[in-house]
Amino acid sequence: MNDLRNNTTRMGSSAVPLLWVALGVCAVTTVFALIDPWTTGLLAGQVASGYPHYGTDQIGAAVSAYVVILATVGVIGLIGWFMTIRLARRGRGAARWLDAVVSAFILVIALIGLTTSDTSGMIGLAPAFGWLLLIPGLFGAIALVRMRRRTPTLGSA
Repeated sequence: MNDLRNNTTRMGSSAVPLLWVALGVCAVTTVFALIDPWTTGLLAGQVASGYPHYGTDQIGAAVSAYVVILATVGVIGLIGWFMTIRLARRGRGAARWLDAVVSAFILVIALIGLTTSDTSGMIGLAPAFGWLLLIPGLFGAIALVRMRRRTPTLGSA
């Protein structure tokens, strides 16, 4: 039993740095979504280019909706990555399952954002946010591969 625990701990420890990167990029993306209306205006620019007839209030409402969606996805991702890191550091097998769920969730949301066109025919989400969302999902998927790879325990051939 102790060998299994040590093996799982070593297996998870090689993935932990990747999970920290996923958490960090998820945090940056979430903060970027929250401050975008007052800084770069990428979301407003995307809405305005798709709907040139929209007034300032309508663009603001659409941007607010995007910010709420991105912040919600970000918070779910942050909680998921943090819990996955804790489980992986403790060598728990549940880390693999949670990593798979969080990675899949983030990747699906990012791909939907990058490929779904709205009623104007343009992609609704500003592409920078879709690409930023892909990064934590990819790092999580790589971490999952590392967690699944078994390393031999000391003294075994």
